[in-house]
Amino acid sequence: MPLEELGLTWTQPNFDDRRWIDARTGVGLERSRGYESLFGKNGNLTRAMYGINASVYVRLPFSLTDLNASAKWTLRMKFDDGFVTYLNGHQVAQANAPRNLRFNSGAVADNPDPSAILFKDFDISQHANHLGNNVLAIHGLNGGSASSDLLILPELHSFTPQETTLGTVGYLPEPTPGELNGASYQGFLRKPCLSRC
Repeated sequence: MPLEELGLTWTQPNFDDRRWIDARTGVGLERSRGYESLFGKNGNLTRAMYGINASVYVRLPFSLTDLNASAKWTLRMKFDDGFVTYLNGHQVAQANAPRNLRFNSGAVADNPDPSAILFKDFDISQHANHLGNNVLAIHGLNGGSASSDLLILPELHSFTPQETTLGTVGYLPEPTPGELNGASYQGFLRKPCLSRC
């Protein structure tokens, strides 16, 4: 089926993607140097994309052994230039995407190379109710079909906050920001005595 006829069917878990390129993330294209080390096996799509289409569809099936209702979910993305991400067919995050997204859309803004190689985090916890038979589908967006590079590298993280208990409350003689606290003193010191200098 031609891409323009797929609509959003490709974002659904039961979509038949057996004829698609089997690759590992990251995926993209690179006409000079920069992103090659970030591409997974079969992830360099330069021949398939350059001069042909500004968009790429990526499907990442995954399974969960334990779904904790209190978990916090973060989508981490390295991207050049934009994307729209779907979890089991429901849009959960986007960056630099046009309002009317099509199979050949390009990004509406540039994500420069120095920013593209750094993860940007998107909190998608409010979409956890869509988890089940899971696929993360990403519509990658390049600046145009003749743009020299494209990168889509996602990570999905789950964190379950743990209930913690405070240790002994006390007063620290020295502040320790960003480090473990040192010795602390309980209670108060005696009342200070003031004198003239």
